[in-house]
Amino acid sequence: MRRIGLVLAAALVACEAAVAPSPTPIPSPIPTASVTPPFASPPPIVAREETPRLLLSIPYAPPTFDGLGVTATRIGGVTPRGPRSLAVDENDRIYIWDRARLRVVVYTGGKFERAISLPYVEQEADALLVDRDRLYLRAGSYLSGTIEYVIDAATGALLRATSTDAGSIYPRRRTTPQPSPTHDTFGTDAAKLDYRYTSVGQGPNSLYERVDLGRGVLAYAVEPAPEKLIDAYARADGALFELAADYGGVGSVYVYAVLAPSAAPGPSSSTVPATAPVAFGRPVPDRLTATLAGAGSIDLDARSRTAVWWLASLVKERTDLAVAPQEPLLVARWNDGSRIEVVVSGGLLFTDGKIYLGPATVYEQLAAYSLAAPARLSELASRGATVRIADLPGVQRALTAAEIAELRASLSKGFSVSEGELPFMLEFPFPMYE
Repeated sequence: MRRIGLVLAAALVACEAAVAPSPTPIPSPIPTASVTPPFASPPPIVAREETPRLLLSIPYAPPTFDGLGVTATRIGGVTPRGPRSLAVDENDRIYIWDRARLRVVVYTGGKFERAISLPYVEQEADALLVDRDRLYLRAGSYLSGTIEYVIDAATGALLRATSTDAGSIYPRRRTTPQPSPTHDTFGTDAAKLDYRYTSVGQGPNSLYERVDLGRGVLAYAVEPAPEKLIDAYARADGALFELAADYGGVGSVYVYAVLAPSAAPGPSSSTVPATAPVAFGRPVPDRLTATLAGAGSIDLDARSRTAVWWLASLVKERTDLAVAPQEPLLVARWNDGSRIEVVVSGGLLFTDGKIYLGPATVYEQLAAYSLAAPARLSELASRGATVRIADLPGVQRALTAAEIAELRASLSKGFSVSEGELPFMLEFPFPMYE
């Protein structure tokens, strides 16, 4: 019995040990997730005001080769007009489209450097842009679309001409600022910042602004020449320049630095590939002769032949127009013996019994420019010359050898201008010239 009691007691102790509750575990502290404060909003941009400074002042008078031309007054209240557009390269060379003389004039350090003749460009072209060794110009046409030109800045050769129907070939957006009480965005830089112009009552409160569309105005400047604005140019590095001029072709032309560069310039655009134009299904002719009644004929040089063919490559055939019976302006010949004659009437071209319409209207302008080149006139004068005054009959006579030498010396100092810079004929019964 005693043994049984001991066994039972041991069993009870074992059972109690088995059912005794385990101590409640002490909970571990739960790690608290760190709370990151929300990003602080960037401080508001305080637009920086900048002060324009005058870089260049070019008087219209007296007319000189290193100056800028101005078109003459025209019937119907057309006032004289000076240069049309400007650009400035990364070395601060200033390029001005001198429409009266069909050229781009280059100034360095405030002094004339050179002139690039462009007789194949429409006189009312604008939106000049310089990118490395390339110049760009754009000309609207009332006939058929808009032309964009890519030009070799060293030689003035036309490298490419396109119609904007296929999209712009400019390396970045470039237009001409328009006076408007609302913001007029006219260009971008390499960083894609916008440049806009706001005209306030045509007075001293008109502004230029550099704008980040996501953040606001970064910098601004008051227009330096109220009521004289011609053009403004945003360079790739953000520097902004203005072209201004006194009204009516009297006074001077001015170039201002408006905003300082905002950043290092981005990479230049890729070089325009060298291609050759094709017009009327034919390559550039080996010989292209231009003839103007009363002025003679001339074989155009390689640069002019290529320019004519680029412009002709933009035409489209029309079947709803009648052929005009005229003498051909151009005769194109190839070394294989083939040839075509091209009759020109503004933007209409007639050849091989077909009619074409294109945006270019400068074919006669280019022919006249070549025929009236001072070097050609000097060479012709060496063979003899005659003086004749239409209003004074009986004074016609041959020039003496001394007079011819003086004439040639004068021509050697001459330079070509467009018809727009010359006095213009008036309708009868007015005198022949103003």
